[in-house]
Amino acid sequence: MKKILFDFTLNVQNVAFERKNLDISNLDLDNLKGIANGKMYIFFEPQRKYIKLETGIIDYLLQLKNVIEEIQTGNYTPFSVSCDWYSNSLKYDFENNSGILIIKETNENLFEIKTKFKIFQKSFIKFYEKVLLDLEIYYPELLHNDVYSNLKNQLK
Repeated sequence: MKKILFDFTLNVQNVAFERKNLDISNLDLDNLKGIANGKMYIFFEPQRKYIKLETGIIDYLLQLKNVIEEIQTGNYTPFSVSCDWYSNSLKYDFENNSGILIIKETNENLFEIKTKFKIFQKSFIKFYEKVLLDLEIYYPELLHNDVYSNLKNQLK
């Protein structure tokens, strides 16, 4: 894969409900993972393959970050799964010699995608930064949340 694009969508009605009913400025990490539910997309070009995850955006953002960190520290077979411990279950196999990352859907074996790890990593880091900035527009209260601030500082 030569290019990987990440994107996400949120339901604005859900955002409005959460802003009205939750004290977002004081949410801990577990509760932060529970807001901003939406769809995350990962597009792999030029093959036109993609992954669509219906999940908590912050939750899966942190899981993908963890997958990259696991591979960097020598665990070449990490996994990610939504907080319900079933949906969006992905397994990753990193081939250290070739630098290839293989991403497999594990619940129903719906797909297997091969890509260069470095491209995945670089694209994800850009996405991570963009998502956190976009979430501040949807949830301005996040600017006053210490846990959220720590998430932003983790890439610096």
